[in-house]
Amino acid sequence: MASTQISLTTILNGRVTHRLESVKDRVLIGRSADCDLRIDSADVSRMHAAIVAKSGRHFLEDLGSSNGTSLNGRPVRNAELRNGDIVQIGDYSLHVGILGATGADDLARAQQREEQTLSTPPPALPTTR
Repeated sequence: MASTQISLTTILNGRVTHRLESVKDRVLIGRSADCDLRIDSADVSRMHAAIVAKSGRHFLEDLGSSNGTSLNGRPVRNAELRNGDIVQIGDYSLHVGILGATGADDLARAQQREEQTLSTPPPALPTTR
């Protein structure tokens, strides 16, 4: 079986803040310096979530975080990931790309969803007078 690579692009307010590509079997996401993808935000638990590779498939696991994890707008504890999925942790969107196990159509879908997010301006902040 060919090894697969996970690609995570982290976006906050329409701007890319991190990019991570990994072939590890387990990618930890959280506030801790021990995490593979570190997100420095009070809304993110020290060990918030993990992405685990099993038999060429990737799964998102919430690690008992305080504020939860969403996949494509729905709260999840455990779920299989696909190219183009969007994981929400706090105010951050993580765009998922899985390379090596699927075809070019899925990669194109992931890139298109990332471009849509980057081209959508963040909501305007209310003004105070």
